[in-house]
Amino acid sequence: MSAPEPVAVVRWDHWCKATYQSDTLVEALTMPISTIIITLEERFDSCYTAEECQQRMREVQDHYATEMSCLNIPYNFMIANDGLVYEGRGWKEKPWKSRLYDDLKDRTMDIAVLGRDKVKQEEALNVLHTFVINCMDMKAIADNYTVKSFRGETKLF
Repeated sequence: MSAPEPVAVVRWDHWCKATYQSDTLVEALTMPISTIIITLEERFDSCYTAEECQQRMREVQDHYATEMSCLNIPYNFMIANDGLVYEGRGWKEKPWKSRLYDDLKDRTMDIAVLGRDKVKQEEALNVLHTFVINCMDMKAIADNYTVKSFRGETKLF
């Protein structure tokens, strides 16, 4: 079986108008990742074009900065309805949830699926699968990783 095509990742400085600020309460991300948090981020409308999705990413950032006192998007990456992966904390920092749950302290990353469109969520999960395989090929994610699931801030399993 051949490796899937690489997933396009939209870098922070392409969609964000602000300079990246390190969240002083969050530690640096350690690799390879052994736990992947998958979060369904349904507080925001779905987006379907690159322009809409970049705007939605800025809305997510503003929401977390205002409502949660989080300097940056709490997720390492977000998958939007345009089929692209958007860099949040990227490979720089542990996800914000790592401060909230003891079992998410080490070698954990959080990837969110953006929007309420259920059909597009399914498509985004396919993009997520390919992204994880790409990251495993780069040795950024361990072969024996585990998955935790959240809906917003609610832990599902």
